[in-house]
Amino acid sequence: MASEENLDRDLAEQLFKAGVASFEGGSYQQALQQLEQAKSHAISGTYQSGEIQVWLANAYDAVGRTEEAIALCRSLVKHPNIDVRKSARYVLSVLSAPQLRKLEGVTTEIPNLSNLDAHGNGGGYGSAGKNSSKSVSSSKDLPDALYTDADKQRIARRINQFLWVAGAIALLGLLAWIAH
Repeated sequence: MASEENLDRDLAEQLFKAGVASFEGGSYQQALQQLEQAKSHAISGTYQSGEIQVWLANAYDAVGRTEEAIALCRSLVKHPNIDVRKSARYVLSVLSAPQLRKLEGVTTEIPNLSNLDAHGNGGGYGSAGKNSSKSVSSSKDLPDALYTDADKQRIARRINQFLWVAGAIALLGLLAWIAH
């Protein structure tokens, strides 16, 4: 009898590992089948059984069976193992969280600034250019012509001044805290 339990536990562990690998690989239906099989071979009430069922709840949700996932997590909140209970509560909180609505019309189109000359002419919103609404992903996509050397030096000076003032304020705050 003990040998049969060991075989079942080993088979449950193999199926569990395969189910987790399938889940992490995005094969949710396959993961669901493997985890359900693993659950049938695991000894009820054990940590192994609980861990399998927590992953099974995730698989249920991944294939659109969220109500079953929530019901399973609710039953696992009473599991004998504290770690399983904690995991079940966490997954339950994620599954039960209210869905955020996508706000319509809130996106902003960033104009293509690559055609601007040193004076800011050309391109932008009114441009008839090929990529007039291309998104600018970073400041390195902007042409150097937007800033003159004098502008860059002025910006650097302001940043340095800010850093000196911020550092002085932090130092004064530290000294006041020490003196207090």
